[in-house]
Amino acid sequence: YENKRDSVIDGYRPPVEEQWDQVRTQPIRVPEIPSIQPDISKAIKAKDAEIAQLHRTVEMLQQQVQTVEQQNDIQMYQSQIEKLQSLVKSLQQSQALAQQQAEAANHRASRAEGNLIVLQQRVQEFDVIRRGMHNLIQELKGNIRVFCRIRPLFDPSGTSALRFEGATTQGQEKVRLSVPRKSTKGAAQPPQDYEFAFDRVFGGTASQAEVFDEVSQLIQSALDGYHICIFAFGQTGSGKTYTMDGQMHISPELAGVTFRSVQQIFKCVQNLEATQGWKFSLECSYLEIYQDEIRDLLSDGVSKEPLHIKKTNQSGSVVVGAQIFQVTNQEQVEMLLRRAQNNRVVGNNNLNDKSSRSHAVFQLRIFGQSERSGDTVDGMLNLIDLAGSERLSVTKSTGERLQEAKEINKSLSALADVISAIANGDPHVPYRNSKLTYLLERSLSAGDCKMLMFCNVSPEVHYAGESLCTLRFADKVNRTNIGRAKGNARVNLSKFLEDDVEE
Repeated sequence: YENKRDSVIDGYRPPVEEQWDQVRTQPIRVPEIPSIQPDISKAIKAKDAEIAQLHRTVEMLQQQVQTVEQQNDIQMYQSQIEKLQSLVKSLQQSQALAQQQAEAANHRASRAEGNLIVLQQRVQEFDVIRRGMHNLIQELKGNIRVFCRIRPLFDPSGTSALRFEGATTQGQEKVRLSVPRKSTKGAAQPPQDYEFAFDRVFGGTASQAEVFDEVSQLIQSALDGYHICIFAFGQTGSGKTYTMDGQMHISPELAGVTFRSVQQIFKCVQNLEATQGWKFSLECSYLEIYQDEIRDLLSDGVSKEPLHIKKTNQSGSVVVGAQIFQVTNQEQVEMLLRRAQNNRVVGNNNLNDKSSRSHAVFQLRIFGQSERSGDTVDGMLNLIDLAGSERLSVTKSTGERLQEAKEINKSLSALADVISAIANGDPHVPYRNSKLTYLLERSLSAGDCKMLMFCNVSPEVHYAGESLCTLRFADKVNRTNIGRAKGNARVNLSKFLEDDVEE
């Protein structure tokens, strides 16, 4: 069966194969295709023409778009130009208004400049009047004025020999001193009262600022071209150095006359330079007169070689070899003042363990010129802390302290003689009897001189004798006028510096 099947399969041909054989043997007939090339060419040409037309349309549209854009830009530019033209017009109007305002301002400025010139002239005139009135007031108060300052009690619970008695009818102030007395047998008697009147009396509670307030008007006169002398006089330990120098190292409120004067002068100088066209030049020196020899307190190390006074035509007298410092601000002066204070000679005695054994003379010269008016000033401020007056019977000084005391009393007596001679109108004034008065001759003798003396006294009862000597001397000074003789009356101040108190 299997063999039969294989033979049948082998002889079998599918009908598809027979059909494929027939197809292969028959030729292939391709039908004829009609020619379409001319139509395609026409179509292509038509499309090219259409495309060209579209290109032309596009170009035309682009031109139209550009035209529209240009028209829009022109409109925009025209709008901007209109805005700019409006802005220019507004600016022109503002400029015209500003021009008018500028012309009006120039006119006002011209008028103001004219008014300013007039006002400056009036200020100068008023300044001259002010200086005249200020110094007239000072002269009416007295070219020599005396202030009494009472030191506080060392023991607040103690008894004071000094009492403030109020004002007098002449505008001065009175102080009463009670001096203890004893009979010839040593029995106590009621105290003897003495009353004195001075321009001002400051009690123990008076502050440094209160004291300087009374001095400040005199300091102003130095800026007006006057020669000012301010003395601190009194027994040793009565507060002279505290009045003049104070205790700046403890508190600015304790600054004395010297520091406050420097502050006031520089404040006024700065104001005058800033507002009234003044230019100032200030020079200062600080000298010590010890045993009638002059020393420079501003010299480094304080040279022991004494200096000498030389007469000049311009400034009256100069100390040869002394340092003179040009100063431009108060800090420079304050530094020099501290240096001088550290160099000054002090010693101790029965009344004071740090007694000033010399006269200290601080001099500040003021040169000024107005650039507007050409006016000039040449003033001098002399601040003198005198050595303490002593009664040798009380201080019991010996040796070097004794010699110092003698020279101190001698120079104080010479100062009294000079003031007496000036008050009496004597043809000869003994300036050369002392280095102190010789140094201050120009500031004591000229008609532009003003003097203030602080009479410093101790309130303790056991100092009443020394206080009486001081008050008597100050009282006589208070009755004098620089350069003016009081009729035929003559005074002798030196007798009030004698050792013994007249009962």
